[in-house]
Amino acid sequence: MLVKSCFEDAKGDILGATFGLLLGLLLLLLLLSILLFFGRTFDRSLRIRIIRASDNLTILNS
Repeated sequence: MLVKSCFEDAKGDILGATFGLLLGLLLLLLLLSILLFFGRTFDRSLRIRIIRASDNLTILNS
């Protein structure tokens, strides 16, 4: 009976560790995708600002 109880506890621990690991990987993937999305958006808006600034300088110089 004691051996069976130990195996059931170990089975629960393994399932808990597996679930925790999968949940951690999922959260890490979500965080990376959010960072990539905002990184691209920031990069695009920065490029637009640089192009507008260079257009303004071209207009002022002509």
